[in-house]
Amino acid sequence: MSIQQNQIPNAFSYGGGGVRFPIDTHAQVGSQIVFQAIRIQPPEAPIRFTSASTFKDIVVTSGSDTVKDIGKQIGSGLANATGQKIIPISGDRVQLYLPISFQVNDAFQYDNAALGAIGGAVANVLQGNSASGTVGGALANAFSAGAASLKDFFFGGAYTGEAGRIAAAMGAGAVNFASLGMGAGVADAIQLTARVTINPNLRTKFNGVSIREFAFQFKFIPKSQRESVAIKKIIKFFRYHAYPAEIPGNGAFPIALEYPNLFKIKLKSQVGGRFRNVGTPIKYCYLRNISAVYNPTSAVLHPDGSPNEVDLNLSFTEYKTLSRQDIENEDNDNLFDAERELQLDQLRENIGAPDTGPQNVGT
Repeated sequence: MSIQQNQIPNAFSYGGGGVRFPIDTHAQVGSQIVFQAIRIQPPEAPIRFTSASTFKDIVVTSGSDTVKDIGKQIGSGLANATGQKIIPISGDRVQLYLPISFQVNDAFQYDNAALGAIGGAVANVLQGNSASGTVGGALANAFSAGAASLKDFFFGGAYTGEAGRIAAAMGAGAVNFASLGMGAGVADAIQLTARVTINPNLRTKFNGVSIREFAFQFKFIPKSQRESVAIKKIIKFFRYHAYPAEIPGNGAFPIALEYPNLFKIKLKSQVGGRFRNVGTPIKYCYLRNISAVYNPTSAVLHPDGSPNEVDLNLSFTEYKTLSRQDIENEDNDNLFDAERELQLDQLRENIGAPDTGPQNVGT
């Protein structure tokens, strides 16, 4: 996976260029949040089919020489495939004021694992805690005896006392009394009589890492027509890149949907004339929800019909989970965003470049 250095075609841009808010008082803003639109170019494989390799050949004539030839073509093409590319869309970024609250939640997935008696015994052995001649040893032998341990409990035998009671409880759980024409409550009755229940041996099991999500709320109160135009372009920027593209396009009946674009989000604060990262860094994100509320507190419009107040709520989700390596590298932009050999010098320069003023905000 690599970064593409050249600009991408205009077809992937929403056409609004870079936009910022506020405009009229931007010089007074010492901190900002930057959203850069990112396009993922899938890997390309030089696979070529002959004119005889029709849809019918592929789907219907399974096992034919034609299908075998197609398989060879695919295998050869994949062997020479190019890598996936991450491409910052030139000019498609938004600079906004830094929100008051920036919350980062790191969540992890845990579950309860019931080892039971046998699982607990196995864990005991694996952890080097097993000792011969204990109740645990008698317990394992009793389980191998199966239903015979019930007879020992009621009529006396090899297992007596505490070991016999445990063996009875285990045997009651091992026998399917319903299949023998007896009620399912027999097992409970035996355990009640023995006054023993098998310890479920609950342990906490780690299942994985949760995908992080981020929410941002912005309130736009335009002070000029230029800022009203900028707000409209900002909303279009987020909506455009959050939606998928149809395949094929150009008005044809869509067969598939291409993944939406990603966003690189950076919170930055100006220190000594340069912008530096604020808080925990964020990996590439998909925009899951967009909510725009026009004139939330009044019905007054500007003379040109634009709203005098807009609330914008954005909810993002990272494209992958984090690992300990990400935490180690989170202060290094290149390594934090890297996917093996991925280098993000251009993206870092695009997002961290000094502010040169408003671009394409209209009049």
